[in-house]
Amino acid sequence: MADVRERGWGDAQRMLEQFSRWLRRYQGTEANPIYRLAVDVATGRMAFERARDAAESHNVNGRLADSDLLDLDQQVESEARNNLQFALILARLNAATARAKGFEKVLVDLYLRIAELLEDERDESEREYNFREALHIAQKISYVSGQRRALNRLARIAFERGDTEEARDLLLQQLGAGREESDTGDEIETAILLADISLADGDVATAHDLYHRAAKSARRIGFHSGAVDALLRQVGILRGRGDLQGSLQLLRQASDSADRTIDTALQAEIAFRTGALMRELNMPDEALDRLRVALDRSRTLGDIAMQARTLLMLANLEQLLGRDEQAVQHFEEAVGIERGLGNRGEVARALLAMGEIHLQKDRPSAAIAMLTEAREMVLYSDDTHLLMKVHGLLGKALADQGREREALEALQTALASSRALDDPTEEARWIVTVAEVMLRTGENHNADELARRAEELAAGS
Repeated sequence: MADVRERGWGDAQRMLEQFSRWLRRYQGTEANPIYRLAVDVATGRMAFERARDAAESHNVNGRLADSDLLDLDQQVESEARNNLQFALILARLNAATARAKGFEKVLVDLYLRIAELLEDERDESEREYNFREALHIAQKISYVSGQRRALNRLARIAFERGDTEEARDLLLQQLGAGREESDTGDEIETAILLADISLADGDVATAHDLYHRAAKSARRIGFHSGAVDALLRQVGILRGRGDLQGSLQLLRQASDSADRTIDTALQAEIAFRTGALMRELNMPDEALDRLRVALDRSRTLGDIAMQARTLLMLANLEQLLGRDEQAVQHFEEAVGIERGLGNRGEVARALLAMGEIHLQKDRPSAAIAMLTEAREMVLYSDDTHLLMKVHGLLGKALADQGREREALEALQTALASSRALDDPTEEARWIVTVAEVMLRTGENHNADELARRAEELAAGS
C-alpha cells in the first residue's frame, strides 16, 4: 500500500513539475530568474559576480530544468543579433546555472555558445578556454556531437595562430570521434580541408579517401554543394592519373548533386566541365547536350564570360561534326561577347575558325572578310601559331580570288612564322602553298626550288 502511495506521490510530483515548466514557458523567458539576473547586471543594478553566485544557488535555480536553460540559450542566440554584450551576460549566467545543477550535456552546448559569441581578439584566451571546457566535458560524458564541434573550433584557432600541425591533429580527432555515418556539415568540411592538406603534402591516396568520405557523407545528408566540392577535387586526382572515364563518372555524380541545388552558376560550371570531358572522350552528341545546358544556365545568370566559353566550345565541336552553319552562328555570337570583353585573342580564333569554314564552303569573299579582321587582331600578338594560321588561310583565300601578290605577302608571313616555331610540317605546308601561287604567276623557277625544299622537309620529318 505504501508503495502505491509513493508511486502516486511521484506521479503527482512529475505532473506538478511539468505544469510548472509549462507555466514558466507560457509566462515567457523574461519570467526566468536567470534572465532577470542578466537584466539586473546589464542595467547596473547588480554586479556580475553577485548574479553568478545567485544563479548557482538552489534558491534561484532549484525549479529550473535543463529545458529551461535550453530555452534561455535560444534567447541568447536571438539577443546576440542586436545586443551582443547582454547576450554574453545571459550566456555566462546560463552556463553557471547548468554547471551548478550538473546538466553536463547542456553545459557543453552553453560553453560552445559563449565561445562563439566572443568575437574580440582580446577575448581569445577566454574563447579557447570555453572550447576546451566543452571538449573536456563532452569527452567525459561521450557526447560525440559536442566533442566534434569543440575540436573543429579549436582547430580553427590553431590555424589562425599558424599552428598547422596542431590544427591537423585536432581535425583528425574530430573525424575520429564518431562514425562516418554521423558526419555533419562540419565533418564534411573538415574532411575536405584535411584532404587538401594531404594533397599538398603529396599523399594522394589519403586525399582521395578523405574526398570520397566527404562526398559520400554530403550526399547522404543532402549537403549538395559540399558533395560537388568534394567530387570535383576527386576529379582533379583522377585526371592527374589519366583516368578520364572515372573522372566522367564523378562529374555525372557532381551534376546530379548540383541539379539539386538552386545554384545556377554551379550547375553551369559542372555542365561545361562534363561537356568538355565528353568531347575529349570522343562523345560528341553527349558533349553537345551538356554544353547546351551550360549555355542555357549561363544565359539565365547573365554570365557573359561563361556564355562566351561555352559558345566557343560548342562552335568548335559543331565544326568538328561538320555542322558548319550552326558553328558559324555560335562563333558569331561568341565574337560579339568576346569583343565586348576585350579578348582580342579569342575574337581572332573565332574569326579564324569562321574564315576556315567559309573557305571550305568555297566562299572566298566571306573568308577574306573574316581573316582580314583576324589579322588586325593578331598583328601585335605573341601567339606565333595563331599568327601563322591566320596569315596562311588568308593567303589561300586571296589566291582563290586571283589576288596572288597579296596572297604571297600573307603566305610569306605564315612561312616565316612556321620557321620561328621550328615546325617542319607546317613549313612544308606553306612552302607548297606558296609554290602553287608562284606557278600561277609564272614564277616556275622559284616554285620548283620551293617544291624541292618541301620534299626535303617532308623527308626529314
